[in-house]
Amino acid sequence: MAKKDFLCNLIFKVLARGIAVLNKKDTIIKQELNDIPENYIISFGVLPYGDYIFLVKKNGSIYVSKNEKKADLRVLFKNAKSAKKVMLAQSSIAESYCRHDLIVGGDIALGMTLVRAINRTEKYLFPHFMTKRYLEKIKKQTCSLNVYRKIFFNKLSKPN
Repeated sequence: MAKKDFLCNLIFKVLARGIAVLNKKDTIIKQELNDIPENYIISFGVLPYGDYIFLVKKNGSIYVSKNEKKADLRVLFKNAKSAKKVMLAQSSIAESYCRHDLIVGGDIALGMTLVRAINRTEKYLFPHFMTKRYLEKIKKQTCSLNVYRKIFFNKLSKPN
């Protein structure tokens, strides 16, 4: 297997941890992710590198995990360039899906739920001038600095 791209790895970690934090802080994201069944595993990755990070729903919360046996929903970008384009707010994830830069394996309805959560998370993670072309303006329910503080300084890994 090829060596994983450092920037993609970092971006996926921040995004996954952002989703986990906002699942507790933002009622709209929490409402979206309530549709995901318990013990459901979502993976993010880039071809040909494979999976980078996993989100696991357990006890009604979303946790970040590095290693899981099998994902129920896989979101794989076809290459690192298309992943970086989406994750650095140069393109929307929905636009990437339409261009076939991204493969969703598993329940498509839950995949669209995840897309809406990712879009909202990106509005917290990036300033408005970066996302105004493809994401509507939202009323944030918590400060972006608080989200970043929790992403970088809180433990968000899955309980045993």
